[in-house]
Amino acid sequence: MPFTVRQISDSKVRITGPVPRLGGQLVIGLHEATGSEPTVRLPEAFITKDYAYPDGHPVALQDAINVTWTSVSDTPTISVAKTGTTHQDFRITFSESGSSDTGVDVLVMFH
Repeated sequence: MPFTVRQISDSKVRITGPVPRLGGQLVIGLHEATGSEPTVRLPEAFITKDYAYPDGHPVALQDAINVTWTSVSDTPTISVAKTGTTHQDFRITFSESGSSDTGVDVLVMFH
């Protein structure tokens, strides 16, 4: 499936393409991803850093990476989940439960 990955800044990437129907998935991983291969791997220039609150408590990747998306479908049947806790196993998973592919425009931002 064709996906377009466009780096907007060192902390922002836009991904466009279809999420396959009937339980299909679009899985996005960081550049350092290991284990199961993501559908889309973010560019190496997409910068994520481990950092902590002033009290020393670490900020989780799931909190530091923001995902927004829009669909070209009037009635999308997509769910989105962020999983993993390290740069290697962090994934953003879009799952489609409907009967047709759904085109998405995804914006992934590190803040």
